[in-house]
Amino acid sequence: MCDFTNYKKLNRFYDNKINFIKERGYKEESSIKKYLYVILNENIAIKEKNKDKDLYDFSTSEIIDLINNTFITVKTGVKNQNFNIIKTYIDWAIERGLLVTGINPCDSITDNDFKISEKMAKNYYQTLDEFYDWLEKLECSNVDKALITLVRYGVEIKETVKLQFKDINKEEKTIVIRNNNDIKFLPIDDRFIEVMEKSKYCSEYDKTSYVQDNDYIVKQTRKGRSERPEINSIRNRFNIISVSNGIARINPTMLKDNREYDLLLEIAEQNGQLITKDFKDIIQIFNYKNITESSIVNKSQILKRQFIDFFPQIKVLKN
Repeated sequence: MCDFTNYKKLNRFYDNKINFIKERGYKEESSIKKYLYVILNENIAIKEKNKDKDLYDFSTSEIIDLINNTFITVKTGVKNQNFNIIKTYIDWAIERGLLVTGINPCDSITDNDFKISEKMAKNYYQTLDEFYDWLEKLECSNVDKALITLVRYGVEIKETVKLQFKDINKEEKTIVIRNNNDIKFLPIDDRFIEVMEKSKYCSEYDKTSYVQDNDYIVKQTRKGRSERPEINSIRNRFNIISVSNGIARINPTMLKDNREYDLLLEIAEQNGQLITKDFKDIIQIFNYKNITESSIVNKSQILKRQFIDFFPQIKVLKN
């Protein structure tokens, strides 16, 4: 069970949140922390204290303000997740007779009430030209540049450690990614191949030596204990590169999302618009073949909402 003592008692409404979590009976630590991140959020606690009322007593407009301004994210899906947690908490308060009106103010809130900061959206997407300009100036090894480029082309962190140079098809301009008996092919281009080639012949950078006697794209350092890097060490590389370059932490999720936007923008340029099928097609490209139809629909809807938030100038049909 979660150690609630790690969460500060920021106001007199703290106990309600803890009772809510305990009564819900969540067993997974990740689920508990996801809920506590929202309902015991320090910024919400401050607002509760200033207004002298529990979150369940907030009005519709106050909750919309929380969703849009308390949780800094460019992800519509994250905003929806946080909103649903708040809604669930208020439903619990109604069941316990804490909210005397018996009406959940979240019931009148729709997706259209959630807004993405225009400035954040503009900073989130980086064209491939901008990406390569940025990559060239980055001070790190060619192995690390290959890692970053893999993610920028839609490869997940956990997949990067398995990829080998033989997985790159220079003629078809694809990189194949396998997961047990499943497979997917991600589109690449000549610039991608050029970065991979530089990584292939990189043996040392700034006192760091790389293993040269295997085919892995993201090479293990000579100090490593296994033939390829661990996933956690890959995540740590992003931190090290960011710190050494004096920049904000490189966001792998943002890089991967950008690749989906690349392809959608290409379709929009060709057809003058996007339709629902385009979003489904993109989801299928970046997922394994065994993905269910319901998952395709759900993920494509999230991608569509996100794309509209980021690129309001692009015509997207509702069908």
